[in-house]
Amino acid sequence: MRHLSRERRVRQGAAMLAAAAVFALAFVALDLAFWWVPLGVGLVYLAAAAASGRDGSYWATAVTVSGWGLSVAWLNVADPDVIAPAAQVFGIGVGALAGAALARQGFAVDLLGVAAAAAGVGLLFMLERQAGWLVDWETYAVLLGAIGLINLALAPGSPRDARPSPG
Repeated sequence: MRHLSRERRVRQGAAMLAAAAVFALAFVALDLAFWWVPLGVGLVYLAAAAASGRDGSYWATAVTVSGWGLSVAWLNVADPDVIAPAAQVFGIGVGALAGAALARQGFAVDLLGVAAAAAGVGLLFMLERQAGWLVDWETYAVLLGAIGLINLALAPGSPRDARPSPG
């Protein structure tokens, strides 16, 4: 995990937690279909990345998952006559290109992070039939909220750092 200052880690964690709450509220209030999840997750990561600044973390995940999410939303809203998996791969590629463009502008977009996000997206998509809980927006809301809380707990100077060391 990238080392961030306490202030940045707290901002990132708080933004992730708040965006996860908005994500959940949007699904409840708007009765959104599950296919909005990828774009929603991408936007939550984008909020957390923006909160930690251009040299903060989560930019790779934010751009990759947002690119995928935009393609999934486009497929479902526009119902184009295209091969859906190819369109999703295209969306991930567009996200990676956005990441490369941001990296050229000084943003901390790591190629390994882009590849890991793409592989993670593929793995989750591949396992949906075997693990029904993966096709539930609530799963992702809880995971995103937990990531926000973990960021807050990992902030240097957090209560866990105040405990005396054994020995």
